[in-house]
Amino acid sequence: TKSFRGLLTMGTFLMTQAAARDMLAGGVTQGIVVNISSMAAKTGFKGRYGYVASKAGIAGLTKAAALDLADKGIRCNAVLPGIIHSPVPRISGFFTEEQRQKISSRLPLGRFAQPREVADVVAFFCSPESSYMTGTAIEVAGGTLL
Repeated sequence: TKSFRGLLTMGTFLMTQAAARDMLAGGVTQGIVVNISSMAAKTGFKGRYGYVASKAGIAGLTKAAALDLADKGIRCNAVLPGIIHSPVPRISGFFTEEQRQKISSRLPLGRFAQPREVADVVAFFCSPESSYMTGTAIEVAGGTLL
């Protein structure tokens, strides 16, 4: 629905703002905000204008926040998952089983992402190994754009 799509972007904005405010108030000198966007922000999605616009908004918000917060020691990055293997699409009727099989067969890795694979990228962003990354969006999409 329209209000849900707006909530995706506004909710991310409000949480980013609140997290940064709390980090600054707490004296944090090396903080990280990780937002979840979607590959739809890069690829589009037929008939899903609101969803695509909201996810593109999250990607842009992350870059803007990265610029605003870098001098305060807070990094902002985003994860752009492709289609994730989970029960949610089946419940919402997003894809039929036939559509899932057809789509996954066209992906270079031949399958959808597992939730753990997305979580691992979030954990990476929160680790010291990503300390020189801000305003970055990592795709977890099995080579969707190749």
